[in-house]
Amino acid sequence: MQVRILGSLIEKERTTPNSYPLTMNALLSACNQTTSREPVLTLTGNTVTAALENLRAAKLVRLVYSRSNRADKYRHIVDEAWSVGPAESAVLGVLMLRGPQTVAELRSRTERLHGFSDPAEVEGVLAGLAARPDPLVVHVGRAAGQKEPRWAHLLSGVPQFAGDRPSSPAPGPRSGRPRNQIEPWLSVADATAAVRYYKQAFGAVELLRHNDEEGEVVVAHLSAGGASFWVQQDVEFTLDAVGGPSPVRMIMTVEDPDAVLAGALAAGATEVAPISVGHGWRIGRVADPFGHHWEIGMPLTPG
Repeated sequence: MQVRILGSLIEKERTTPNSYPLTMNALLSACNQTTSREPVLTLTGNTVTAALENLRAAKLVRLVYSRSNRADKYRHIVDEAWSVGPAESAVLGVLMLRGPQTVAELRSRTERLHGFSDPAEVEGVLAGLAARPDPLVVHVGRAAGQKEPRWAHLLSGVPQFAGDRPSSPAPGPRSGRPRNQIEPWLSVADATAAVRYYKQAFGAVELLRHNDEEGEVVVAHLSAGGASFWVQQDVEFTLDAVGGPSPVRMIMTVEDPDAVLAGALAAGATEVAPISVGHGWRIGRVADPFGHHWEIGMPLTPG
């Protein structure tokens, strides 16, 4: 119930801004809408009123008091509560309204709320929401007749679907509970070039990016296959400045280490150790153009 209300408020904020915030009647109508809703519900005013009180207590919805004789209105404040931007709230809103969906479905169905340039941008948003200390989305199994796995929100706990085919393990936690998380923070002399390199070498996508006045990257949060790391423009603490190289190395576990290592070299890395087999791993090592070392490999199945 509360999820349907939040999703409706997010949707109407984008699609009918002249009528937003919503009166109780408008909100009830949005919740019971028969299009773009799965499942279709028939909520009562009393039910929505009770749910709104819970959402207000959770600091997810705010009542906008009227200074005239007109009805009071309601608006969501998930951007404040969860520190999400327009892209993240659009994805969350559609997941709330229509249940688990594939990346392609999400891109199509968020079109009126936020324009994503390509599926990779949607995947980047999902990866960021899943990698949060208190994750908001999770990878779930494929629906019957679908080839692609789906994503679901975690606002009502981990969803369970009878008859679903399980998907392969996906990045991010599979429960709604907070977890500890450690992410590398890489200081570089040219963060813009570093972001460009990691995109080319590892297929990284941007989860967050802050630019300076000239449009150059100051700090960026990246995800490569669901594994997140940070890049910061910080000349004072680059490896050259502190007498590098760093004793800390990144270990990237991938399905095809030969291909990934070759891609890193093609993008400008230097080979430190070629791909070899040892200690139960097939693994190689490169130094990226900014001095950071990456072990790229995969564990071998015993026997």
